[in-house]
Amino acid sequence: MRLVGLYIDGYGILHDFSLAEKDLFPSPCIIYGLNEAGKSTLLSFIRAVLFGFKSEENVHVPVRGGRTGGHLLLEDGGEVYRVERCGRGNGRVAVELPDGRRAGEELLRGRILRGMGPVLFKNVFAFGMDELRRLEDLAGDEVSVHIYGAGTGTGPQRLAGAAAELERRTGDLFKPRGKTPVINRILIELESLDRKIRELEQQPARYFSLRDELGELEQERNRIRALLTDRQKRLRRLDSLLKARAPWNELQGCLAAGRGREPIEYFPEDGLERLGRLEARREEKQAEVVSLVRRAAAIEEKLASVTVEEKILALASPADRQQASDGGSPAESLEMVDQAARELEDLRHNRSLQQVHRQKQAELGARRRRAEELLQALPGTPNRLWPVLAAALLGCLGLGVLAVHTVLGLLVLGGSVSLGALLYGMLSGQAKERLGREEALRNELRDLEKNLAAVEEELARLEEEYAAGAARLRRLALALTGRDTLTGEEIPRLRRALLAEQEKRRRQCELIARVERLTDDIKRLRESEKSARENLAAIESGIQELLTLGGAADAEEFRRRAAAYREQQSLARKIEMLDRQLLNIAGSPAELEAMRAELTGVAREEHEAEAGEIKSSMVEMEQELVRLGDEIAAKKQEMRELENGEELARARQQRDMLRESLAARAREWQTAALCAALLETAREKHERERQPAVLARASRFIGPMTEGRYTRTLAPAGAATGLEVEEPGGRRVPARQLSRGAAGQLYLAVRLALAGHFSEVTAPMPIILDDIMVDSDAGRLRGGLEVLDELSREHQVIFFTCHEHILEAVRKQLARFSLVMIKDGDKVAGQANNFHGR
Repeated sequence: MRLVGLYIDGYGILHDFSLAEKDLFPSPCIIYGLNEAGKSTLLSFIRAVLFGFKSEENVHVPVRGGRTGGHLLLEDGGEVYRVERCGRGNGRVAVELPDGRRAGEELLRGRILRGMGPVLFKNVFAFGMDELRRLEDLAGDEVSVHIYGAGTGTGPQRLAGAAAELERRTGDLFKPRGKTPVINRILIELESLDRKIRELEQQPARYFSLRDELGELEQERNRIRALLTDRQKRLRRLDSLLKARAPWNELQGCLAAGRGREPIEYFPEDGLERLGRLEARREEKQAEVVSLVRRAAAIEEKLASVTVEEKILALASPADRQQASDGGSPAESLEMVDQAARELEDLRHNRSLQQVHRQKQAELGARRRRAEELLQALPGTPNRLWPVLAAALLGCLGLGVLAVHTVLGLLVLGGSVSLGALLYGMLSGQAKERLGREEALRNELRDLEKNLAAVEEELARLEEEYAAGAARLRRLALALTGRDTLTGEEIPRLRRALLAEQEKRRRQCELIARVERLTDDIKRLRESEKSARENLAAIESGIQELLTLGGAADAEEFRRRAAAYREQQSLARKIEMLDRQLLNIAGSPAELEAMRAELTGVAREEHEAEAGEIKSSMVEMEQELVRLGDEIAAKKQEMRELENGEELARARQQRDMLRESLAARAREWQTAALCAALLETAREKHERERQPAVLARASRFIGPMTEGRYTRTLAPAGAATGLEVEEPGGRRVPARQLSRGAAGQLYLAVRLALAGHFSEVTAPMPIILDDIMVDSDAGRLRGGLEVLDELSREHQVIFFTCHEHILEAVRKQLARFSLVMIKDGDKVAGQANNFHGR
């Protein structure tokens, strides 16, 4: 079996806590948290779900909310069982099978736990330091049976049981200084008989006369005892009569009171309450009817206040009402007036735009004509040859002067060239300026023509719109006035007339709606009044039916009869109670009848006087009995003294019988003592040669856990509290002489071996350990972790700890494990659930 998940709704400090399979595997699973984080509470929860909340005392009470309990997910043979326990007390368990069916405690104990009890589970599979240090728990039958029954070839504790039975039997037969064993008692009785025989061997007599006197005395005593018994019986009867007198008198008074009343055979159950509810409902309905009548009258007054003209208007034909309710033509006409006003405004605006565009058209035409005139007025292109000719002439002149005067000729030649260049540049600039002006004028003409075309196009569009608006205005004028013209001055007058007509029709609609609403309200109130009256009639009928059931003509009589019936019932219950009280005093119906006859015929004072006389006589009789008893005792004592002769023979015969019994018991004791000695020899041989498989397995664990200090685990057969360990040299050390740490390692080895043995003979179980290595030093901690690592290959191991150094040792030593961190009752988020060490 493996634990593959759990959920805690509320248990101790844990609330809404869960672990999944990925948290618990791979094995071993290390659950780490500081003190009060919830580790021990989690261990307690697992044990409580399997064996009940009461097994864990008060740990299960939720501290942080939630319903007490939760569930475990247990895997067995590849199938997952859901075991849930919740509720008060020991909790109610429900097991959900893999196929969805549900079962209870019987299936949990049988199929899942394989018959394991809480003691075995708590001491072998789920334990902490407290259980580890309590070695006496290993001596319990449920645990020790697995230590000594495994590997011996015998039944559970058969060898130890046989030794204990032999020891018990020899002890029952004889103890050297005992008093209660059989042989000791026989010896004491023989010694007493020997003394008695010696005393009885001498005595004289007066026997027969004493016997006759004794018979007469005993006969007298028996007579007085019989008379005393009769007096005691009569006294008890008188005591019962005196006790019954008060309830008897009260019963007679009740019966007398009942005889003076008219019996009421039947009255409705809870009649007064039902009548009160019906009367309250009747008052409510009556008030409701009055309210509805008043409201209807008020509405009728409002309807009566409507004027004659308004009534006539309200009685208009359905068509007129429909037209009035729809708003009729005034609203449409108002819309047409508004549209006509907008059309007039649009026409005026259109004319204004046409004027603006015509002015713009005229301006553009004037600008185009000026541009054309300027273009025609531009001068022609200047002749640029004459500056060249002038320069050439000056050059010729310079050449002529050069021939005469060199310097002057050169000056003339330079001046001619400069003058020619200057004149040519001037003429070229003027030509360029004229071309630029011409180009600008032509561009301006193109722009003006485009703008003029756009203005003309816009004018055409405005004229079309004006014609369409004028046509619409003519249609509106015809609809409104019957003429094809409509001026702006006529618009306000038309609007005022139409608004007046619309107001008139609105008032008509409101009046129609008001009259109809008032009429509907009156009709509805009348219907409600009718329904209320019907309900009132039904309530009245119910009241009358209830009065008839109660046998009354009206409510007042009904109440009187209810009070009378209540008193009658109370009187009947009281009579019944008094009858039961008298029957309890009498003891039986026959005695009750006799008691009634005596109570009827005899007064209380007579009974009290008779009781006093009987008590006085009883005192005298008891004194006489005491005197007779003393006298009889004296006679008997004297007769016993005279009977000593016969008693001597009986005493001697009894002594012979006791001697034979002593010989038989002595032989029986010798046989049992011999068997015990042989069994002790076998036990010593068993300890030397054939230790149980559980202890052999524990021996395999103790070596690593003690760093080789001890190599074997031994125990005297059947004595779990006598565990021993053996050193490599062969010296044995009893568990009680070990240190606390070494003893804890021994007990841990035995428990882990027990877990392995149980898993082999039944089924594997998860092993849950709560900080069981806190007493180990570093070396022995490594050895203990090595054993857990080996064990986790075949078993699921869950290890709780709050010590950082143990967690670090796990991380360094174990190759594979899972880790769950707990803090303040919650699982720490973000922790990896799967780790690899080394």
